[in-house]
Amino acid sequence: SMADVGFPQKEVGLQLPIESHPDKQLHVLVFDEVSNALEISQWVRQPGADFAAIDARMVVGVPQLFAASMLAVHAEERGKLVTHALPSEVVYALSASKQINEAFRRFGASETSARIVIVTFDAAAAARLHDAVRGKLADPRSLATSFDDTAVRKAYRISETELRVSSLLDAIVSRIAIARL
Repeated sequence: SMADVGFPQKEVGLQLPIESHPDKQLHVLVFDEVSNALEISQWVRQPGADFAAIDARMVVGVPQLFAASMLAVHAEERGKLVTHALPSEVVYALSASKQINEAFRRFGASETSARIVIVTFDAAAAARLHDAVRGKLADPRSLATSFDDTAVRKAYRISETELRVSSLLDAIVSRIAIARL
């Protein structure tokens, strides 16, 4: 219909401005019951992919994604992108590990993922993926109740003792923040 033509593009998912970089905005889309994960994992491996696909079971909240995105943006600004692309750098930053392959194996969506988080800094990519991912769009706040607690705590090496004094999300965000120091 004519209503869909023209700009600005329809906003999809959650948009988070990055204060230090007014030209950049993080777009987060969470999908449930994804049936074309194989296709998505092929798209994301293309050179120049403008988005990252993350296994939602490894995400406990939007602040975790935001912390990793900030690190990626700062790495790009300094010309220090380890993965050579901003979206993939978010996955690398999420892992709080120096091993690129391990980061993607653990945090990247796989061809069997049923619940996927798409992150991109490109509104056009967000709109394109909104239409291309075959799944149900979910509220990003639902991430807080649907992660794999055991896998997340293992990936970030978080102990019971630590969780007595800190929330899981806070522990993860601090791991991400100090991982690249």
